[in-house]
Amino acid sequence: MDNLKIRASYAKVGDEGDFDAFQYLDGYTSHGSYIMGSNGVTSGMTTVGMANPWLTWYESKIMNIGFEASYHRGLISVEFDWFRRNRSGLPATRVGSLPTIFGESMPQENLNSDINTGFEIVVGHKNRIGNFNYNVSANFSTTRIKYDYVERAASTNMYDDWRNNTNGRYKDIRWGKKVIGQFSSFEEILNSPVQDKDGNRSLMPGDLKFEDYNGDGIIDDNDTQPLGHGATPRMYYGLNMSGEYKGFDLTVFFQGAAGHDIYVSGDILDPFIQQGLGNGLAIMTDRWHREDPTDSYSKWISGYMPAARVAGVADNRSGNSWSLHNASYLRLKTLELGYTLPKALTKKAAIDRVRFYINCNNLLTFTNRDGLMKNVDPESNSSGVRYYPQMKTYNFGVNVTF
Repeated sequence: MDNLKIRASYAKVGDEGDFDAFQYLDGYTSHGSYIMGSNGVTSGMTTVGMANPWLTWYESKIMNIGFEASYHRGLISVEFDWFRRNRSGLPATRVGSLPTIFGESMPQENLNSDINTGFEIVVGHKNRIGNFNYNVSANFSTTRIKYDYVERAASTNMYDDWRNNTNGRYKDIRWGKKVIGQFSSFEEILNSPVQDKDGNRSLMPGDLKFEDYNGDGIIDDNDTQPLGHGATPRMYYGLNMSGEYKGFDLTVFFQGAAGHDIYVSGDILDPFIQQGLGNGLAIMTDRWHREDPTDSYSKWISGYMPAARVAGVADNRSGNSWSLHNASYLRLKTLELGYTLPKALTKKAAIDRVRFYINCNNLLTFTNRDGLMKNVDPESNSSGVRYYPQMKTYNFGVNVTF
């Protein structure tokens, strides 16, 4: 072992976060206008609400434990860190936990708390075999944030507690309706639980069919269930490789993220958006439609997408398992190949170094390309298509050093 370090740290710090200003002061602010006898219109005043002179910064307790080790000048190396951050005194108001007869607006108080925990690890290997030098390094990190305490009204029943009580629950949980298929006929629509609040009269073959999660014969907000994770990745990883051999050098860098889902929405689900002023995506050609568009009684032709409709007519948009997609990816971020001329050649021209190279960025992406994800870049963290996409770039060049 040529390197071995064990480290640990602990800190307690304060932060003002999202606190509103001047909540420790009583006062008044202008509010409306009133007729006051012969004086005409007079500006009114209202109290700014209860003051909280005890409001203070929230507190963060930050812990880190880690080590790093190396064997035989980096033949094998590893670096590991585990971290935890407990935040307490986060701002919240007692709106839900007070009776409705309380006639004053409440200030923020130091009530809520959460816990952020994770780790990161880097493993490396470098060596020389004859004229070949190489270096390989892989990294991985993950973190999750959990609500510790959340100020809220008392649960009214078991369902309300399961659905809305986030105390002790991880953040970034996606809720929505589970799709169990697409309607294939009007007969199937009429014999299914009502999901449009109108006896299913607005539905057509190809529309999404939702699971009656609570079995009451009606599809509504009570049928939402956990479907996946939020849009922020919980895991990041990468692989960096480089090597040199007799003037040639190669660098390869992979980068990726996982543990997150994207709700596809926007133009992808709304063909001819803005009353036809916008164009539709090619994916809409694979949709449910009539065999003869001019004959409303012609046979239905099945497709991946529901029938093209005016936005809002059917609940085929985001917020369900059909439009929620795993956005994990691995991308070949950088690939560079170079060649350096031998010094015996460059010295004759009074040149110290000449290197030719080709560099490629975003060359390959390995990700979920099923269905709606064909039109979404997983690294964009966007659910639609209105963003500047990642570009593939190819660079050729030469470096000359005198």
